[in-house]
Amino acid sequence: MAKRKTVVAKRREALVQKKIEKRSDRHNPVTSEERREDLLNHQLVSLGIMGGYIKYLYCDSTNNVLKKISQSMIMQATKLNNSIVKPPSFKDNIDDWMIDKLTPDNLPFVITADEQTAGRGRQSNTWWTGPGSLALSMLLDAKQHGLKPQTSAQLSLAIGYAAMQALRRITEETLAQVGTTALPNIEIRWPNDVYVNDRKITGILIEMPNTHHAIIGIGVNTNNTAADAPEEIYDRIVTLNDVLCRKIDQDRFIYLLCREIMEILNEFPLQIPQLIEKIEANLYQTGKMVNISCENEQILGNCLGLNPDGSLRVLTETGEKTVVSGVIV
Repeated sequence: MAKRKTVVAKRREALVQKKIEKRSDRHNPVTSEERREDLLNHQLVSLGIMGGYIKYLYCDSTNNVLKKISQSMIMQATKLNNSIVKPPSFKDNIDDWMIDKLTPDNLPFVITADEQTAGRGRQSNTWWTGPGSLALSMLLDAKQHGLKPQTSAQLSLAIGYAAMQALRRITEETLAQVGTTALPNIEIRWPNDVYVNDRKITGILIEMPNTHHAIIGIGVNTNNTAADAPEEIYDRIVTLNDVLCRKIDQDRFIYLLCREIMEILNEFPLQIPQLIEKIEANLYQTGKMVNISCENEQILGNCLGLNPDGSLRVLTETGEKTVVSGVIV
């Protein structure tokens, strides 16, 4: 395990150093990849994501990285003045640099990873991150956005709506390039997934590691393929690459996803009832039979939709029941 962590740390430093060396050498032309990264970073800042973003080659979990950063931010005593924060040098640890750089004024902050070695979902489930997929986490100042543990369920649903909107937009743009208008069916699946053509494409994990910060974690099957997925989930997932038969512009999708998230955060939590109405209109389970495992019971019945607080309405043999949380079997 120690050897694995050392390898990951070296890769992170190598990635950052590679970018710094290229940008500091004025005799080297700026590559198209660097221009795209600079453009995306500028676009995210324009959305209000003041910390911009960092891209990892891979990490254990993007949410785990931000949880560690969150704790370290709270522990550090020094604060930044209005001085310019320089990028990390090859001698610096990228995580230490982020801790120094990030203050409440520099949040939200986004990180992405091309690969996760220990991606997580709800209920201690794992999240498979296939080559080409997107793992994205956003660190937020909880107070700034009125986020509390008791609103995490509604936020998870709302972020699902944001992901659905971004998926629809990137799908439309990608298919328009080849003159196709036949769009796949993209819907929200309670409590925190997005489905495309009856299969899972997106998972969401909201965490509040402390009273100061909240983390939005999103995994999206974009440019990967279900053919690479573990056998136990192969027939339950889908990727945009498989559905569209072509790869999407990942940077463009990151921008669209973050834009939708920021719009949600601007309405949250005051506009929760209105958000729930929008979500209900795009709910995958409405009119379908659902089987939900709760703490003390199994609920089987027909889904009627959502209550204003985001809980699920289920018509069982004994009458209508409200499901606040649970696992869809």
